[in-house]
Amino acid sequence: PIQAGDTLFISVKVRSQNPNKLFEMYTKHYHTSKGDRHWGIPIDDSYLVSRTLIENKNEWITVNAVHKIGDDWKFNGKVLEPAGCNHFHLRFRIPGSGAFYLDDV
Repeated sequence: PIQAGDTLFISVKVRSQNPNKLFEMYTKHYHTSKGDRHWGIPIDDSYLVSRTLIENKNEWITVNAVHKIGDDWKFNGKVLEPAGCNHFHLRFRIPGSGAFYLDDV
């Protein structure tokens, strides 16, 4: 299982049907100790993995990213390790469209 301190090396190919779209990779973390917002994100940008501009429509581009696990698991200064295999997601999206999730990364 993934642990705090681990580093993810991510490489994906993406394209958009529309030009000048922002492609984002980010993490999402579930924990019951977060109160009413079990899927709440940190107040900093530690959950963001990558933001990449897709300039041309229908052109495949490669997005490479490195993400260190840990700060994105923090809530009120404490690291909350995921309890289940699907409590940590790597997510992909173009804002304004749907998102694609990978859980049990």
